[in-house]
Amino acid sequence: MTTRDEAALAPLLADFDQPVAKLRYVDGTWSHYDARGALLATSVVSTPASFKQGKPLFWSIGYLVDVAPAANHLEHRIHQGSIDGAPIRLDLVASGDDRVYLRGEDVYDSDGHKLVRTDAGWRSDDCHWSKAKQRAARAGDVAALHGMIFHVTDENPEDCTTGRLVPPARADHIAALVGSMDEVRSASPAFVQKLALEQEAPQDLTNVIASSMSLDIEWPHVDGRFVQVYKTLPGFSYDN
Repeated sequence: MTTRDEAALAPLLADFDQPVAKLRYVDGTWSHYDARGALLATSVVSTPASFKQGKPLFWSIGYLVDVAPAANHLEHRIHQGSIDGAPIRLDLVASGDDRVYLRGEDVYDSDGHKLVRTDAGWRSDDCHWSKAKQRAARAGDVAALHGMIFHVTDENPEDCTTGRLVPPARADHIAALVGSMDEVRSASPAFVQKLALEQEAPQDLTNVIASSMSLDIEWPHVDGRFVQVYKTLPGFSYDN
């Protein structure tokens, strides 16, 4: 829906009676809101040039999700997208100048060290990142960094040198940053749970938003309402 201004939009949003996403057409930025109507995150298209190399069968695209700080004051950014239709993701979690980057189970610091959890603590392995990678990581430029490391896979692993355990104080800080990813900051409302494949366990709404931005954007709490409407229109059909 479109309106001339915020004043005209307000009663429509109130009638919609659910968390919504609003698009700012000037720069393409989406704003996402939680169940209370508070700003949860913003997102915008941010595709590194390296995503578009070769002749892919499907298109490749990247999205940057900037999560609004919560009570823990942690900085959290997500670069989510797809390469030739395959979803990929890189998370940045930071507290002050201390940053960690997460790709699935892999954790890195901003100096290009892979942080490996062991029974004795966290080990720091040097992965010999280039100056460009370290510069992007230290600046918190998660999109640029993702464009330089997305090609690292189990089939194409990094050549990292096994290092030493980090000091206990830093190990505790790393564990806290990584552990924050498991917290449910804003539980998805019941209607999102129902529309998102009827998941039983509460999900963090930020993850619902980010994981729905890959080859296409399919936010269940937005698209689902339109699907419900389509089902009621004479002459229209919907195939799930």
